[in-house]
Amino acid sequence: MPTRYWRGIDVRPDFDPRAWLAELQSMDLFGALLFQVTGQQLSFAATRRTLARIEDLLGVRLPAPDELLDVEPATLRGAGLSWRKITTLRDLAERLADGRLDPDRLSGLPE
Repeated sequence: MPTRYWRGIDVRPDFDPRAWLAELQSMDLFGALLFQVTGQQLSFAATRRTLARIEDLLGVRLPAPDELLDVEPATLRGAGLSWRKITTLRDLAERLADGRLDPDRLSGLPE
């Protein structure tokens, strides 16, 4: 590891790299998928801002698959999602809604 990394730990021995997990709201399987896809290549703060805009658009905490499918893709784009992320999320939502993906089976898989 680079020396800078170790000096940082020496300065902050109480640092917990998983502390951000405590800031997450409770979420179901689709909410977790929404969080993961939205957060790809983004900081935690940017992911939270994008999800907050989606929640504001829909008036719900995190949308269920059918709620996400009811939103026009251009509206999701306006909330900050890329077209690729919109396509991925809509595909996941469709598969969960029509039964091609089994939430119980997915929830039982390791991370």
